[in-house]
Amino acid sequence: MAVIERFTTGADRFVTKGQFRLRFTLSERAAREVYHEQARAAAANGTATQDQALFLAVEKDWQDGPERISLDDPNLVAGVDFYIQIGLLDPARRWEVLGLPEPEPAE
Repeated sequence: MAVIERFTTGADRFVTKGQFRLRFTLSERAAREVYHEQARAAAANGTATQDQALFLAVEKDWQDGPERISLDDPNLVAGVDFYIQIGLLDPARRWEVLGLPEPEPAE
């Protein structure tokens, strides 16, 4: 995995969009591209599912957002969780993508 330069201000951890994108594997990025194309095609012909419509809204927010993003932004965390929900990200990868230590298992 590429070294990720972190910018810190207070409690937030910042990365650029490009750095965040590289937190995903090539397979995960390819799956996202396929899903994106399918969602766009479904939206164009009026058959988009709720998940596809939400995906396109999340992607638009991402594109319109600032170049430097906070890994602690609740919207970013929700977006990662949404990727898990629609099968674009394995739940075990959540912590790595967000740059957080994996929680200890409950005893």
